[in-house]
Amino acid sequence: MMDIMDLKLPFIVAIILFWSVYVLLRTTNQKGLLFYWGLSLSNSGELFKRSLPIALILMASLIFYGLYIKPIHWSIHILFVLIIYPIWGLIQQFLMMSLFAGNLMDLSNKRNNNLVILLCTSILFSMVHYPSWPLMAVTFFMALIYAALFLRYRNIIPLGVFHGILGGLFYFIILGRDAWIDFVAKYVK
Repeated sequence: MMDIMDLKLPFIVAIILFWSVYVLLRTTNQKGLLFYWGLSLSNSGELFKRSLPIALILMASLIFYGLYIKPIHWSIHILFVLIIYPIWGLIQQFLMMSLFAGNLMDLSNKRNNNLVILLCTSILFSMVHYPSWPLMAVTFFMALIYAALFLRYRNIIPLGVFHGILGGLFYFIILGRDAWIDFVAKYVK
């Protein structure tokens, strides 16, 4: 909807505010919910150590591609993306991993039906990135990795940060789009 209506920034801000308020209200009354959703620091250090090598390889690959394979015009706007986009990445990880994959795990009575959960989560995450076929392909495979890590460590904080950084680089380098211009420039004059 945000692409069709060309309201990307208002859409993203509204979604971030809505889900932030939702998490705040729900966790005020229910102890342990932050841990259950993967929004605590528990296991985040271990997950960070496990996912850092993957993230660094992917970041280096994207940067190498942007420098040598298909040289792009670098802009200071990439800093905006790398600082702000991890917040959006965390929200997306919350929706896909904490709510969707977590609820699928609960529905399966924790029978370790992980392959079905991984595939369902990855397919859905890919579909929400339609109509960009390159983005759909990448998000499918990244969701496989992220869902497997989430199910093992039950934490989304490092996943959200890496999602934001990798997503921002992909958007800028592979898709050749400047998020500052696409999302913010028409509102800030």
